[in-house]
Amino acid sequence: LFLSQQKNLSPDNFSLFSFWREVIAQLLFGGNLYITAGFITGILLLSAYFWRKLNISEKLYILQIVLVVVFSVFFVRQMITHYAISSFVPLILLSAALFYRLKGYIRKWFSAVTIIIAVIFLFINFQSYGLAENHGWTMAEGWNLPGVEKTAQFIFSDVRSSQWRTKYNVAMLIDAENQALPLRYFLDIWGYPPLPVESYDKAKVLYVVAEPGINLEKINMWEIASFGPYDIEKEWSIQNGFTLYRLGKKSV
Repeated sequence: LFLSQQKNLSPDNFSLFSFWREVIAQLLFGGNLYITAGFITGILLLSAYFWRKLNISEKLYILQIVLVVVFSVFFVRQMITHYAISSFVPLILLSAALFYRLKGYIRKWFSAVTIIIAVIFLFINFQSYGLAENHGWTMAEGWNLPGVEKTAQFIFSDVRSSQWRTKYNVAMLIDAENQALPLRYFLDIWGYPPLPVESYDKAKVLYVVAEPGINLEKINMWEIASFGPYDIEKEWSIQNGFTLYRLGKKSV
């Protein structure tokens, strides 16, 4: 979810601090902006304090982060958090290195402080782990891996008992997976692969799985438009309102 979240702010309203506070909050602190502000302040202060003691690797971490910051200033200028992805690893490594350098000052309490910080970190991020959610990580509400496999099983059974075994294709109106790569995985390993993603026009049948409330007739998507005029021949209920449709060529 983190990589897909964004706020549509105009470049005139762009705030560098707000952008990075949002990025780090989503990455490390379960969206808590106050803790994140303290974390950013601590990283800046510790980096300045230990600068002469940092090794070349740690200074390279800082350089990479700075370059991403510069990139966000001149090229991003919107609250699109995934543009900061290349700073994630150096930020985490730098944070760990700076914290470890505090060991000389709190040697007696270092292990206890480490455990306390780890517990606090797990606690404030617990909700973001999604352990009680009804969907998979980064997936739409109500959609998960069992739903994907169930959908693929419906398609597999229908294709195997029909005459268009090598003349069908698949698409999805879920999570921007228009070309239905999750479905293609199962259908490929089961031995009935759909046509390639560039061959929607050659399919005799197109299977489309859609989120609840979607009207296929109002969808202007390349995968469906390439298939051409169609009739809905059959549909299956998957779970939580998600539906699989079998589209056939409309007879003229």
